[in-house]
Amino acid sequence: MIKYLTNLIEDMQQAAQNLPAKPYLELSEDDECLRGVIEYKSIEPKPMQEWFGIDKANFPHAEKLSNDELGFMVKEIIKLWHAYNFDPVLPKNLPARITYQTLVNYFDKPVNWVSEGVIGIEFCEYDPKNCPFPSEYCMCKDFENDLNSDAENFEPDLCADNSHEIAILDQELREFAENQLPGAPIVNKLEKYVTQLIEDLNFAVEKKITQPNIPDNIEIRSANSLIDLIKNPFKTLEDLTGISHETFPEHIDMDGIQIREVLKTMLKLLDAYKLKLYYPKDLPFEWKYQTL
Repeated sequence: MIKYLTNLIEDMQQAAQNLPAKPYLELSEDDECLRGVIEYKSIEPKPMQEWFGIDKANFPHAEKLSNDELGFMVKEIIKLWHAYNFDPVLPKNLPARITYQTLVNYFDKPVNWVSEGVIGIEFCEYDPKNCPFPSEYCMCKDFENDLNSDAENFEPDLCADNSHEIAILDQELREFAENQLPGAPIVNKLEKYVTQLIEDLNFAVEKKITQPNIPDNIEIRSANSLIDLIKNPFKTLEDLTGISHETFPEHIDMDGIQIREVLKTMLKLLDAYKLKLYYPKDLPFEWKYQTL
């Protein structure tokens, strides 16, 4: 078995060096920073084993391996996944035997591959009743407990708009400027894109506030709104604002200042549409951005 595993590990290490060619996409310089997102939407998914060139059937069942062999194999499989920008989301302290079989079982599942960024691979749907992991390692119940705790500790914000959240961001940005917060801004390839995004969002806010294309007569304006509401009672923020979800970078691609600046402008845009957000208390700013 040792010789077989050694050969299998060599195959995985070789596969980690032979990544798929970066797909050709006609992208502008500004769009290049969104390559990962565009690739994700444009490339057809296929079984993970086809991306690797290593069949699931090549991996022995967990019961045939010793604990040491399992631990070593898990490390090598995860290295291979990371080489292809796949990031497995697993419970902490999950035994190597369960981790190994979980990873191997996913080899025949279809996945999207991107040349840039990270594809998170989750194995459960955060439903304790259907969790694929043993109860002592289940993350679902922790997730459910957090939701219940947030509900119990929820303190209603009596502001009619998002001014409270904007004030928090302004304070944090001031503290950044005064070097009171950790995480100095990093110059990255998104700097130009984020600056332009903020300008575009501010323009959308101004355009909505001035509303040059809405009738001056309040009766006509109300009638139009009512008819529109009856025909389309629910709309996504994308539909309302005309700003695509794909326009916004992942929070991991921006520094702390950029995330706060973009989030603040997004909240101003929501104010222009009379929409108010309710975040759980003490929610990190990265989560606020990603949630919105």
